[in-house]
Amino acid sequence: MYFPRFLVGATTTMLVVAGWIYHATGSIWRTTGWTVLIAIILQLGYFAAVAGLIYFGAFKGAATSDTSTSDESGSLPIGRDGISL
Repeated sequence: MYFPRFLVGATTTMLVVAGWIYHATGSIWRTTGWTVLIAIILQLGYFAAVAGLIYFGAFKGAATSDTSTSDESGSLPIGRDGISL
């Protein structure tokens, strides 16, 4: 899960919610409150998603057998950080 992609998506979502709430209520205070609430919910969701990836990834790694002679362990190479050029 790439943070820059999340950041762009979260910012876009908050701007859409802010515009929608302001259009519906006409109140800058309600708009600010709802936008802060959405930011907190998005951050909690991102944290839960990353924690889930770490938690379930740890079990996936523990389930592989150490006695295999295959070179393919299912993990990424050490020098690769996931950015494709």
